[in-house]
Amino acid sequence: MRLTIAGKNGSLHQYTQKVTNKRGEIVEYPKVKGERDPHNVKHWKWQITWKEKVNDRWRTRCLSITASKVQKVKIFIARNAGISEIQEFLGSRF
Repeated sequence: MRLTIAGKNGSLHQYTQKVTNKRGEIVEYPKVKGERDPHNVKHWKWQITWKEKVNDRWRTRCLSITASKVQKVKIFIARNAGISEIQEFLGSRF
């Protein structure tokens, strides 16, 4: 089960990354001992996505988020904060 939190100006997504190591084995990151918990923020990689109009065309943008900032971003989304406010909190701008 994957979680998506949608807001007026963006959506927060949890995901994993599969990488082939030097031995040819597929490893899933972040690594988790036992079963992956859908509610444990440390068991996932996180990103926020939003749509932005650039040169009269809509573009989808995304930004990775560390697990330590996920809870605050959820709060921003719950109160319908603008994407620029979330970017400012994360210290990133497009």
